[in-house]
Amino acid sequence: MLGGQDGLKALINKAHSLGIKIIVDCSIRVSSSRMSKKYEGLLLKSIDEKGRVIYHYGSNGRSVSY
Repeated sequence: MLGGQDGLKALINKAHSLGIKIIVDCSIRVSSSRMSKKYEGLLLKSIDEKGRVIYHYGSNGRSVSY
């Protein structure tokens, strides 16, 4: 729909030139018990007040602490 990899890159570059930041939300879990470690570096995460890493698993309703 976006013209493949080149089309997506062009869309992102145009958005950035307009001052728009892009967030890509995709399913990286292949089971409900654990995520794929292959994509761990791409996950949205934050640090809580005690310094612990908190992962946010997309918009599937499982994480509401954005």
